[in-house]
Amino acid sequence: MHAASNEATAASCPKGRCVPFTADVTLEKSWTGIVETASKSFATKFSVVVNCAGVVHIAAPSHTVPEDQFDLMFKVNVKPLYLSTKVVVPFWKENGIPGQFINLSSISEPRPRPNLVWYAASKGAVTVVSRTILAIIKSKKYCSFEHSRPREALPPNMPRIRSGTTALGRLWVKLLCEHS
Repeated sequence: MHAASNEATAASCPKGRCVPFTADVTLEKSWTGIVETASKSFATKFSVVVNCAGVVHIAAPSHTVPEDQFDLMFKVNVKPLYLSTKVVVPFWKENGIPGQFINLSSISEPRPRPNLVWYAASKGAVTVVSRTILAIIKSKKYCSFEHSRPREALPPNMPRIRSGTTALGRLWVKLLCEHS
């Protein structure tokens, strides 16, 4: 998150209901800081984690996507699930908190789009992790994992992602430009 946006969002929340914390969710020390800050800031212990960070590569044939974009997608889209589980589950178990993870996948996971192969693969990993861990821990009753597949958001780089190379992409770019 960007610190300034984070502070502004927290300021818009009811007093005492939100604490800004700027973190890099791809680092374990950030997750440790999130748990420490949340547990110190609220009288009740937190019981929900929403893994919603995500990036997408620019639409391109799978063999032409630069390795740094591929690495970034898996680092941002998948690694936080591992780290949040590693840090948060022991905290919940230690404190007797029945927690819940909500992991955002993508509609691209069950319906991959041409030229977004690696993005769909990273979101498929989110779904597989959520389903597999849920199956493992369901009987243990200490937390649950869910996943959601939201449709498209409107990031500022959507025209570049869609690239306007399909009829739908060209329509998307036209509508986005008309309403911007």
